[in-house]
Amino acid sequence: MRRFTALLALLLSLLAPPAMAEVRITFYSHSRNAGGDRMYPHAFIRATGTPQWAPGGIDDNFGFTTYKSPRVFIGSPGQITPATPDYVSRSTPHFWVEISDDQYRALLERIDTWRRPPGSSYNLYRRNCIHLVADVASQLGLVVGNTGTWEPEVFLAEMEQLNAGRINLGAAPPMAQVALPAQPAAGP
Repeated sequence: MRRFTALLALLLSLLAPPAMAEVRITFYSHSRNAGGDRMYPHAFIRATGTPQWAPGGIDDNFGFTTYKSPRVFIGSPGQITPATPDYVSRSTPHFWVEISDDQYRALLERIDTWRRPPGSSYNLYRRNCIHLVADVASQLGLVVGNTGTWEPEVFLAEMEQLNAGRINLGAAPPMAQVALPAQPAAGP
């Protein structure tokens, strides 16, 4: 009987659908003087979750900025730069969406195009942090508003309105731990 129970448990675990991995993308703005920063406003995204290829989970963020070049108005080298945890905590999470592993892989590939020429060129008017966030949102099927503003919080507030009912407001909640299937007991 014990062997039958162990065999049945093994068969049921093989027939069970695979655990769905979850990735949540939160859209953030960072205002000038937020938490004492005297930096320019910024927009970025944060990816958290448990894609199948990262069983320990992820907590990544992506923003596009310049190398502090004085040529930001006519074009300068740009870079994808992660924010520190402190910077993220002092930023405003506007909304989040949940995506699949495949969507996250495609998103990472898209972000990678911003790291190398010609995508790595920063221009305050035509290719800045808001444009990166708009590109990500568009790839995820969200409606994108006016990218001509230099105020990330205004841009993201407009996106909230344009995507009402398709997004979740605020920061993505922590992910639930994915339970692994129980292993059958070894024995005779």
